[in-house]
Amino acid sequence: MKRASFLIFAICLLAVIFFTKFFIIKTNFPLNRFFSTQKSLYDENLSLKKQNQELKAQIFKFHQAVDYKLIASSTSVWLRQYQYETAKVLSSYPFNTKNALIVNLGTVDNVKKMMPVVISENVLIGEVEEVFDRYSVVKTIFDPSFQLPIRIGESEIDGFLTGGDRIKISLVEKEKEIKIGDVVYSASKDFPYGLKIGEINEINDSTNGNFKEAFISPSFNLNELRDVYLILSNGK
Repeated sequence: MKRASFLIFAICLLAVIFFTKFFIIKTNFPLNRFFSTQKSLYDENLSLKKQNQELKAQIFKFHQAVDYKLIASSTSVWLRQYQYETAKVLSSYPFNTKNALIVNLGTVDNVKKMMPVVISENVLIGEVEEVFDRYSVVKTIFDPSFQLPIRIGESEIDGFLTGGDRIKISLVEKEKEIKIGDVVYSASKDFPYGLKIGEINEINDSTNGNFKEAFISPSFNLNELRDVYLILSNGK
């Protein structure tokens, strides 16, 4: 009986020793080290990707700041010849309309009707239509009632602009050569000469009579405007 008990004890002891060694060996098996290395590389790759995205975001912000400074600089140089005020475009969301903007300057800021409204690089937005004490309504070039004598391209070809969803140039003499991409700019006595309005993107030569017409793409995105400049006097 004692001998049988001793044998059972010995077998159990051997089993414990065997399986303990087995698990120790298993934890040191090269395959585990391989998977451990792969996980480490994966984690490192994720970390590098994250750092790369952060650097790209910083570079993007840097370029935005540089571009903004360049635009602001060119704007201030051009506007220096005029008396002007900087106005904030007030939000009418979700009832935004392309025909009009509301800005935060009014009669207390010496704003008057028909004053030109521009953005950077002497781009024409429209003109002041109504003035109140603390704000004004600006009629944009998208309003169908907006009309303006203009000139086209380096040859300074005369034409007449009519606003709307599709901004149209009419009364262009058929023998005058205009082309896609020509810049259209103001030539009215009421505005500073040479305010950019847009570029020709379509020409219609098939109109009756002695004139042809064209359509333009504006030089700005109305929904992105936050600051505009009201020209108080025509300067030179």
